[in-house]
Amino acid sequence: MLNKLFIGIVIFLILTGCDNEKNSADKKSSTEILSKESKDSVQTEFNLNSNFKFSNEELSLLESMSPKPNSLNFEEDFKKYVNNYIQLGLNLDTSIKINTQYYREKLNDDNSDDAIITLNLLEFAKKKAVKAANPAQLAQIGFMGDYNYVLLYDGASKKITNETVIRSTPLSPLRVSFENISSQKYKDVLIDFRILNASYKDFYTIKNNQLSRIFQWKNFDGLGKEKNEAYYFEFGTGTLSLAKDIIVYNSKLENPSGTFDKFTFEPKITKTKEIFKRFFYHPETGIYMTR
Repeated sequence: MLNKLFIGIVIFLILTGCDNEKNSADKKSSTEILSKESKDSVQTEFNLNSNFKFSNEELSLLESMSPKPNSLNFEEDFKKYVNNYIQLGLNLDTSIKINTQYYREKLNDDNSDDAIITLNLLEFAKKKAVKAANPAQLAQIGFMGDYNYVLLYDGASKKITNETVIRSTPLSPLRVSFENISSQKYKDVLIDFRILNASYKDFYTIKNNQLSRIFQWKNFDGLGKEKNEAYYFEFGTGTLSLAKDIIVYNSKLENPSGTFDKFTFEPKITKTKEIFKRFFYHPETGIYMTR
């Protein structure tokens, strides 16, 4: 009973956006962080900023590291800039492994290619759990917390302009895809993430160089249970604007047979002909609605 109560409280805190992980320690200078040695990890490796924070000195340092358009080593400079941005912004020790994925795409109406960068801090989550009073319970809920991030890199300014934390299990890295929803000229960003035996899909568009969530729905829920649900997404002509409608179909979820990992197992989803709901973009509020 206590375990179930613990899990319920943690999920509530995650879904309601409560942030009990913020670092209250003073920020270190950029030179100290960039030159940090592994021997310091005992004192620093759990001082993670849930939200990216930079001192004025760090912002100046990052400005100087921003990759130049005419650089012969642009890809190398780009990744170095991203790595330093992560290290400085999260106050994360260099000994902690971060799984970083890059996705290049045109995400607004300028003439530059942009990028989505995902960060997965599974190693950090596990190390932090070991130090906690209830490591077994944290493992039971998949180490859920602020361990999956999305960064937006604006190709025109050659800077990271937005950071978004997606509270979910780090056992399953974020899955990124792109669709022409708001416009045929550029793509919108779709991000899948996992919480317990459910999968969710966030829909983002770019507004003023910021990721703006316009819609969220489940991919599936109840994995491994007799009572479950699943959905499939298609896009149709916009009802109120040029932005496409999002059509959600009821679908069938194929449960796994035997033992499976509810945090990582990818079930087969079969679309039916039954439309669950049709959502349309509401320009005045900037989000999707249904009748």
